[in-house]
Order: sequence, then structure tokens, then C-alpha cells
Amino acid sequence: THHFSGPRIRLLFSGMPFIGAILVIWRLLDNSAGAIH
Repeated sequence: THHFSGPRIRLLFSGMPFIGAILVIWRLLDNSAGAIH
């Protein structure tokens, strides 16, 4: 299990900015949709 823990953590950290960007875009779309309605 120790062998898989390294690449998995690396993948998680490399994916974090991508997930953060999606959340930011989601929030912006949500806010703009709320402003329209």
C-alpha cells in the first residue's frame, strides 16, 4: 500500500488547482445565474 500512496498524493496535489478552478467557475456561474433571475 505504501507504493501506491506516493503517486496518489502527487495526483491529488496536481489535481487540486484544477478542482479549485472548477469550483470558482461554478460559483461565478451560480452568481451570474442568480443575478439574471
